[in-house]
Parts: sequence; structure tokens; C-alpha cells
Amino acid sequence: MDIKTLKTAFHLSIPVLMGYIPLAMAFAVSWCQADLPIVLALLASLIVYAGSGQFLLVGLLAVSTPIISIIIATLAVNLRHIFYGLSFPKDSFNGHKFLLSYCVFALTDEAFSLISSLDKKADYRLIFFISLLCHFYWVVGTILGLILGEFIPKNINGFEFSLTALFVVMSLNYLRYKKLRPACFIGTISAVFALFIVFLCNTSSNNFPAIAICILLFLLFIIPRRYIFHYSGSQK
Repeated sequence: MDIKTLKTAFHLSIPVLMGYIPLAMAFAVSWCQADLPIVLALLASLIVYAGSGQFLLVGLLAVSTPIISIIIATLAVNLRHIFYGLSFPKDSFNGHKFLLSYCVFALTDEAFSLISSLDKKADYRLIFFISLLCHFYWVVGTILGLILGEFIPKNINGFEFSLTALFVVMSLNYLRYKKLRPACFIGTISAVFALFIVFLCNTSSNNFPAIAICILLFLLFIIPRRYIFHYSGSQK
């Protein structure tokens, strides 16, 4: 094992560690409060590993939703991962298909955010360790949540904010790199305009993500790619 690369991956993934532990605990606690089999929660974090999809799974299983409906709902929630695959650095894994397969399986929003900030020709071992550590954090958080689930009050609030806090920290990390700042700026503009539209049109705040994505896609369509995003892991 390359200890140096593992240490680098751990250092890069600390923001994910700080977000995944409480978030996975929140998932496990909600699972316990729904009176679902504990062992299935651990299997879900090991095998499904879908973040928001797992929170959805709690509600679906709690009302005995048919398995085909669960599959379709989970696919819809995680459909965005198709676009992650388009820019995933597959060329770094030449001759290491097993590791590539695992990294594709373990590709979450947060892991992709870390991996996309690396150099385009990043070491496949670094990408693998980042994916493995993120998965490990989620499983550990699930175990802690299952252990503490019986002792945490059912009406506790705030666990779910850990995901928002995680993305704020990771966005701030992106701002360290000059060539990534235009992408952050465009994303911020999209979110701000979406907030104005929600406020001015007096529409439901649930429409905010869809509106922000539409604005973002429009901006990405009209702005030349070279002005938006470049891999620049070493340029600050």
C-alpha cells in the first residue's frame, strides 16, 4: 500500500469526513426510527451507497413500496451521475479495471468534487483512495448512527444541514484555484438568479434546484467552455 498517497487522499477528504459522519448518522437514526431492520441499513451503506437515495429509501421501505418503484425512484435521484462519468478520469486507470469499477461504483457528489479538482492525469491510486475513504466515512457514520439511534430523541433537528455545510466547505476549497473560480462564479450566479425568481414569482422553494439547474445549463450553453473550467490541480 502506498502510505504517502493514502495520507494525501485523507488530507483532501477531510471536508467529506466532517460532512459524511453526521449525515450518515442522520440516515441511520431515521432508519432506526422507521423501525426497519438494522442490518439492512448497514448493507445499504455498503452496497447501495447513494447518499440522498438512501434517505429516500427509508421513506419508501417504511410504507412497503414495491421494489420496482424503489429502483426507479433511486435511478431518478441519481441520474445526474451519468454526467459525472463523462468527465471522470478513466484514462488514469489503464490496466486497473477492478479499481476503476470500484471508483465508478463509489462515485458520489462529494467524491466527484474532490476528484475533479485533481490534475487531469492524477495517479489512479489517489483517486481510488479518495473514493475508498469517502465510502469508509459513510459506513462509519452509519454504524455510529445505528449505535446511537436508540438514544437520540426523535424530534432532533439539524443533522440534515451537514450536507449543506459540506458543500459550502468544498466550494471554498475550489476558490483556492484560480482556473476553477469562473465555474464557481457561474454556479453562484445561477443560484442567486434562481432565488430571485422564486421570490419574485412567489413559487415554492422546492422549485429552486430545478430553476438553478436550468439557468446553469443556459449559461454553460452560451459561454465558451475554455472560459468556464480547466483542470488546474497545481495552479493556485
